[in-house]
Amino acid sequence: MLIALALLLISLANVKSEQQQIFNISELASVGQIIGYVNGTPSDGIQPNFDIVYPDNSGETEKYLAVEEISGEIRLLRELDYERQASYQLIAVPVNGRGSAVHVIVNVIDENDNAPTFPVSSLDVSFLTTPW
Repeated sequence: MLIALALLLISLANVKSEQQQIFNISELASVGQIIGYVNGTPSDGIQPNFDIVYPDNSGETEKYLAVEEISGEIRLLRELDYERQASYQLIAVPVNGRGSAVHVIVNVIDENDNAPTFPVSSLDVSFLTTPW
């Protein structure tokens, strides 16, 4: 009968939890507007601080939001439309394990961007009434 013994050492590490940042921006915001900054790691101003992950995998978020990987600046790339998409999400993962991942949610604020229209310039209405 063969018997094998092994010593197993388990080490538990403190895992940094993911931070969350929520930004709100009007659907009438101008292209190029700064939405905010990802805060998750210190910036040395030289090397990228974040790898950006877009969880939707559709490529839509990348078309509308740009994240500068050194400063963490989030900028609007295209005009927004609340009726088309009400929010965008991305995850900024710090490089070199410095800091914790930041889950960024950008909510689009619905605005009255469609002026009311009426098909004619004037309208005459007559009502016939009956006596009680």
